[in-house]
Amino acid sequence: MAQVVAPASLGLLCAALALLLPPYGLVIALAAILAMGALLWTASLPHRWVWMFCCAAIVLPPLPVALGDSGPHPAVVFALLGMIATPTVVKKTVVRKTMTGSALLWLLFALALSVGFAFLYSGFAAGAGSAARVGLLSLSVLVYFAALRESPHRETFVRGLFFCATAAALFGCLDFVYQLPAPAGRAVQSVYLTSGVYQRAQGLFYEASTLGNFCCFFLVMCVVAITQRRTYRLLPTWILALGGLVFGAALLLSFSRASMLSFLIACLLLALLEKGPRAILILIALAAVAAVLFAVLLPEFAQTYWVRLGFGLDSIVDNPDLYLSGRFRNWTAIGDFIAANPWKMLLGIGYKTIPYSEQFGNSVVADDMYLSLWVETGLLGLAA
Repeated sequence: MAQVVAPASLGLLCAALALLLPPYGLVIALAAILAMGALLWTASLPHRWVWMFCCAAIVLPPLPVALGDSGPHPAVVFALLGMIATPTVVKKTVVRKTMTGSALLWLLFALALSVGFAFLYSGFAAGAGSAARVGLLSLSVLVYFAALRESPHRETFVRGLFFCATAAALFGCLDFVYQLPAPAGRAVQSVYLTSGVYQRAQGLFYEASTLGNFCCFFLVMCVVAITQRRTYRLLPTWILALGGLVFGAALLLSFSRASMLSFLIACLLLALLEKGPRAILILIALAAVAAVLFAVLLPEFAQTYWVRLGFGLDSIVDNPDLYLSGRFRNWTAIGDFIAANPWKMLLGIGYKTIPYSEQFGNSVVADDMYLSLWVETGLLGLAA
């Protein structure tokens, strides 16, 4: 009886809204109803919030609200639902005393400890930003512990995550081809071609390197799955191959050299671990297909890419800072700060405060995870 009454009540509600509200109000009301339905569906089972959080983080853009660098993200709403299960999740997973789980908790403790130094050394605005970023990173720790829970739907979740990621990478390709406007704030990162200046592929992310790292992760997943036996693959080979082409194209269009290098290192390690010619031949074939398609479909972009990655190596000796896009100058400034203030390296100056702090005299970006962790969170954060 309840299964019949619920749809009928929902139909009467929609009909009443259609009669009482103008068209734009009706759209807003229906969106609110769908959002509430999604939240209720998510909260009905403990593991669903992880699915919704990951999928929303991948396929939904930040909200166009002037808050932070890029605006708030809808995925945070699902994370708030997950916080209800935090004590149970942590109790069931940390008891196992896994090294990764313990390191994540120590890292989170070091980040939280550094927030006080952010207020002390960089002022209220930078301190508040540091606290907000620690809160956002803690969501990743929460998702990690929740994902460790035994779930009969884990394989289904991985498949769904793969398709969501493929859609996000495909949007990144379209973003570059059609130079789409950003849904919210984004970093200005351009590539200079003969035909003009183009915004690097960023997709739904704040910057191009984030899209590159994202595609690198799932591209490695495709390569690992394809090189394994069929019984170990969660998806058919042709789906993995098509997904790999999309991830590879988005990775190239993001123009992130670090992400490309990370992928090549991962492939090299995979070939060494497999210790067989089959894995190496598959990797070489995939690389050849991707290179040919890239050169044929986007010849101008491929030529510029090759010039920057290949022949640009000559400039490392003559002008290393130019080749490294200003990173050498930033590293030198941070190194001088470390030498002048060694006592601050014990506990750090505050998580994510290097670009906003006046400690360095001007705006500096570390562009190195270990260096920034050491300076911002001290020895404890670096060790964790």
